[in-house]
Amino acid sequence: MIDRNIVDEYLKLIDVRILDPQKYELVDIIATDKNKFYDIENGQ
Repeated sequence: MIDRNIVDEYLKLIDVRILDPQKYELVDIIATDKNKFYDIENGQ
């Protein structure tokens, strides 16, 4: 899986023009709410 938001950067990094759809699945990764995890860890 690869986040849609970084595809162009990843393509430059691996020096290719397109991703093989049989090898990669494009997904939308949601940003993590760090405060939520802090609250869970600290029992709040």
